[in-house]
Amino acid sequence: MEIIKGGSCNYFSQRQIDHLTIDGTQRISKTLPEMIDVNRLLSLVDKQRTKFNIGAFSNPRSEPLWTLNLSHKFKFLTKLSHRLKLGEEIDFRSFLDNDLPSATGWEKCVNGLDVESDLLVRI
Repeated sequence: MEIIKGGSCNYFSQRQIDHLTIDGTQRISKTLPEMIDVNRLLSLVDKQRTKFNIGAFSNPRSEPLWTLNLSHKFKFLTKLSHRLKLGEEIDFRSFLDNDLPSATGWEKCVNGLDVESDLLVRI
């Protein structure tokens, strides 16, 4: 959570992801797309879910602050896309602002978060 507290992940306010390179010498900034292809996203997550998970680290030599389990994420996104009847291409900002916050079960996708006691997680 220190990454978020420190402002290196300002994705909510600017719709971009900022992070340091593995060696910590440069900052990389990626703007999130306006539209996303739900089927393509599901296909990409499906292909990678048995190969690795995604972790957030406070520094390259630390234990992860949290880990995104891609297998659980694939199941979650599949159910959510069916429940919301998402089309092939959707407005990503609207999805993040309106659809995703009302979804339940996302907690199973992330290991290492204390959902009950950590206020940042519940926001």
